[in-house]
Amino acid sequence: MFHKILTVSIVFLLLFSCSPKVDKQKFDNLYRAAKAIEGAVSVGVSYKKYSELLQNLATEISLGSDKAKTDIEKELLKSFLEVLTTHKECAFVWGKKIEFVGHGWPKGQIPISLVRPLITKYDLSTEKIYLGEVVSTDKAMQRIWAKAHQDLEKASKIYHGQ
Repeated sequence: MFHKILTVSIVFLLLFSCSPKVDKQKFDNLYRAAKAIEGAVSVGVSYKKYSELLQNLATEISLGSDKAKTDIEKELLKSFLEVLTTHKECAFVWGKKIEFVGHGWPKGQIPISLVRPLITKYDLSTEKIYLGEVVSTDKAMQRIWAKAHQDLEKASKIYHGQ
């Protein structure tokens, strides 16, 4: 009985130690770039700084694509690309919020026609006003940032080998 338990334990130990891991050193800058965006969003960030952080993440993803050799590293890169895509969609909404200030639209609201695909993707709420149907940019951005946070959690788990 003892030998069976010992054998099973050794097999599990070997399987666990052989499971693919991410070379954290190769992707440390990528991980930090994504975490920098999350940190900036949590404390407040300007649109300009947010755009710069997105550019940095895009650069790190591009550099990471040259480094990704194993399947798990390619999966990591794909996960960080999802983080970037979600943040870029949030930046789009934020840009439209800025663009529509002073164009006769109520502050923080934009026409649904500008973000129709995002309404479905992120289940954004809409409302009817005297100008037509609109989306609240602040609510939309909060919802999209929440999705970006979920995407980053997924990427972080891969990065940390969980």
